[in-house]
Amino acid sequence: MGSLTTIFSLYKYYPSRGGCEKYILLRTNKPSYPNYSQTLEDLAYDIEHKKRNLLLTLFLAKYEKSIIQDPVLIGELHEYPIGSETLYGNQGLVDIPIVFMASEKGFPWFVLGGFDNVEDFNRELLQDDELLALSPVGEASQVAATLVTENDFDLSSIKYYQVEDLRDI
Repeated sequence: MGSLTTIFSLYKYYPSRGGCEKYILLRTNKPSYPNYSQTLEDLAYDIEHKKRNLLLTLFLAKYEKSIIQDPVLIGELHEYPIGSETLYGNQGLVDIPIVFMASEKGFPWFVLGGFDNVEDFNRELLQDDELLALSPVGEASQVAATLVTENDFDLSSIKYYQVEDLRDI
């Protein structure tokens, strides 16, 4: 069974005004599905991707009237990040300092945490077996990102957007 998965996706974009790079950290859910159904597995991935794309569109339309280029995916985490409890709140639309590192597993996988500094991130990372299993590599990077969750915008245009288990449809 493919389980309900919370996905954190970090994007970089450049607003027309100011031109400095900005970051959006999306938190979306991919519904669970039975392993015996490729159709439902495909639907689960499709639902999550539609949520992600709609959140990006709605956020940028509301808060950034124009951007220089489409947002660029920096990485994804299909595990739970370490650090700040803000990452787990019901609502987003808050700026949060985050630290991330690439994964040996290749793009788009990375490890992520909500921390004010790289040293605290590295210390806590060494105690997290699940994130260490992703084989983090390279130097950690720290940025400020706006956390955007599924609860921050109306996603009702996406069929099954609230379904947690596709066996229920």
